[in-house]
Amino acid sequence: ATLGSTALFLAIRYIAGSDIKAWYKSKIPTFNHLLKTYGTQYLFILRILQIFPFFVVNILAALSPIRLFTFIWVTAIGII
Repeated sequence: ATLGSTALFLAIRYIAGSDIKAWYKSKIPTFNHLLKTYGTQYLFILRILQIFPFFVVNILAALSPIRLFTFIWVTAIGII
Protein backbone atom coordinates (compact mmCIF):
# COMPACT_ATOMS: atom_id res chain seq x y z
CA ALA A 1 0.00 0.00 0.00
CA THR A 2 2.89 2.34 0.77
CA LEU A 3 4.51 1.63 -2.60
CA GLY A 4 1.25 2.30 -4.41
CA SER A 5 0.72 5.54 -2.50
CA THR A 6 4.27 6.62 -3.25
CA ALA A 7 3.88 5.81 -6.96
CA LEU A 8 0.71 7.91 -7.15
CA PHE A 9 2.40 10.70 -5.17
CA LEU A 10 5.34 10.80 -7.61
CA ALA A 11 3.12 10.55 -10.69
CA ILE A 12 0.97 13.44 -9.55
CA ARG A 13 3.86 15.59 -8.39
CA TYR A 14 6.08 15.20 -11.45
CA ILE A 15 3.80 14.21 -14.34
CA ALA A 16 0.23 15.41 -13.92
CA GLY A 17 0.51 18.01 -11.18
CA SER A 18 -0.53 21.06 -13.16
CA ASP A 19 -3.61 19.35 -14.59
CA ILE A 20 -4.71 17.99 -11.23
CA LYS A 21 -4.26 21.35 -9.48
CA ALA A 22 -7.18 22.70 -11.50
CA TRP A 23 -9.48 19.93 -10.22
CA TYR A 24 -8.54 20.29 -6.55
CA LYS A 25 -8.06 24.07 -6.64
CA SER A 26 -10.43 24.74 -3.72
CA LYS A 27 -9.02 22.06 -1.41
CA ILE A 28 -5.29 22.71 -1.87
CA PRO A 29 -4.99 25.93 0.20
CA THR A 30 -6.87 24.38 3.13
CA PHE A 31 -4.77 21.21 3.05
CA ASN A 32 -1.52 23.19 2.80
CA HIS A 33 -2.52 25.47 5.68
CA LEU A 34 -3.37 22.53 7.94
CA LEU A 35 -0.18 20.74 6.92
CA LYS A 36 1.91 23.83 7.77
CA THR A 37 0.08 24.34 11.05
CA TYR A 38 0.11 20.76 12.33
CA GLY A 39 2.95 19.29 10.29
CA THR A 40 3.17 15.59 9.69
CA GLN A 41 0.66 14.95 12.48
CA TYR A 42 -2.11 16.13 10.14
CA LEU A 43 -1.13 13.67 7.42
CA PHE A 44 -0.81 10.92 10.03
CA ILE A 45 -4.31 11.66 11.38
CA LEU A 46 -5.74 11.52 7.85
CA ARG A 47 -4.14 8.09 7.40
CA ILE A 48 -5.32 6.75 10.76
CA LEU A 49 -8.91 8.03 10.66
CA GLN A 50 -9.49 7.28 6.97
CA ILE A 51 -11.99 10.13 6.65
CA PHE A 52 -10.98 10.67 3.05
CA PRO A 53 -10.05 7.98 0.54
CA PHE A 54 -6.32 7.29 0.39
CA PHE A 55 -6.02 8.41 -3.22
CA VAL A 56 -7.39 11.88 -2.35
CA VAL A 57 -4.86 12.26 0.48
CA ASN A 58 -2.09 11.09 -1.89
CA ILE A 59 -3.10 13.64 -4.51
CA LEU A 60 -3.35 16.54 -2.06
CA ALA A 61 -0.03 15.59 -0.47
CA ALA A 62 1.64 15.48 -3.88
CA LEU A 63 0.41 19.00 -4.58
CA SER A 64 1.71 20.27 -1.25
CA PRO A 65 5.30 21.14 -0.32
CA ILE A 66 5.74 17.99 1.80
CA ARG A 67 8.99 16.09 1.26
CA LEU A 68 8.87 12.64 -0.34
CA PHE A 69 10.68 10.93 2.54
CA THR A 70 8.24 12.44 5.06
CA PHE A 71 5.29 11.30 2.97
CA ILE A 72 6.66 7.75 2.76
CA TRP A 73 7.32 7.21 6.48
CA VAL A 74 4.07 8.85 7.61
CA THR A 75 2.13 6.76 5.09
CA ALA A 76 3.86 3.53 6.11
CA ILE A 77 3.21 4.07 9.81
CA GLY A 78 -0.32 5.37 9.23
CA ILE A 79 -1.33 2.39 7.13
CA ILE A 80 -0.04 -0.07 9.70
